[in-house]
Amino acid sequence: MFDVVIFDEASQIIPADAIPSIMRGHQIVVAGDDRQLPPTNFFRQFSDEADESADDESLVSFGAGFESVLDALRPLLPTAPLAWHYRSRDERLVAFSNTHIYGGALTTFPGVLRDDCLRHVVAAQGPGRGQEVSVTAEVDKVVELILEHARTRPRESLGVIALGVKHAERIDAALRAALADRPDLEGFFAEDSTEPFFVKNLERVQGDERDAIILSIGYGKHPDGRMRYQWGPLLRDGGERRLNVAATRAKHRLTLVSSFSSNDVDPDRVTKAGARLLADYLEYAGSGGSVIEASGRTEQKPVRGRRA
Repeated sequence: MFDVVIFDEASQIIPADAIPSIMRGHQIVVAGDDRQLPPTNFFRQFSDEADESADDESLVSFGAGFESVLDALRPLLPTAPLAWHYRSRDERLVAFSNTHIYGGALTTFPGVLRDDCLRHVVAAQGPGRGQEVSVTAEVDKVVELILEHARTRPRESLGVIALGVKHAERIDAALRAALADRPDLEGFFAEDSTEPFFVKNLERVQGDERDAIILSIGYGKHPDGRMRYQWGPLLRDGGERRLNVAATRAKHRLTLVSSFSSNDVDPDRVTKAGARLLADYLEYAGSGGSVIEASGRTEQKPVRGRRA
């Protein structure tokens, strides 16, 4: 028995997994955000033979009763909203999510402005087949950016988020190959540091934060150059929640890397909420965080120093 049982990141815990702990607690505290990652069966069901079209995880059905322990216990427990955003040192790193996901409900604080706080790097997709789920030029660019960070900002922690598992694996393999010739950078990648470097796919980053984040889309065009709107986990129900998590992990700077820009996206072809949000985020990052609403609907600077 326990005096207090605390569930953190409760949006990712299915009720069935929580019941044994609830039965053993005198008091229950549930902390979570229903705008972040839902529960998945990723670690239970993923195999190398899984179809990439099904992508990286099997989502627990949104229609099968309560989605998570957070969802199940909300009607039963007194609630206290935590609306102050503490992580981002520059408001541009959270303004997009505050506007599109939280409806301006987060209280954010002004920070020291940096020209490189938010940027979008486009790596032109080269010829060849098999790059629809992991563009080779994008892998190379991400590795280049990692090595640059390790060389020029060794005191700042770094994490890399890839939308898909295959893309994350290719980045990790390419980085290991590159580091074989750079023993001088080994210290930056030590696993015993306070905030160690990581390369993770989208489903594994909730709860992580680093000084700098590289967010790599990975998905590319057809070999004939046509846009391919198969963006993996963003096409599922709750895809916008996944992008919200990825876009809010950075404390000081975020670099978005993709093989296409917002100008390549046909808004009539993106119907899922996660895909539409990515199209908007491409424009937002490309503007350096100056465009809150994409597609020219509103062009304004993020509100600083008060509730957005």
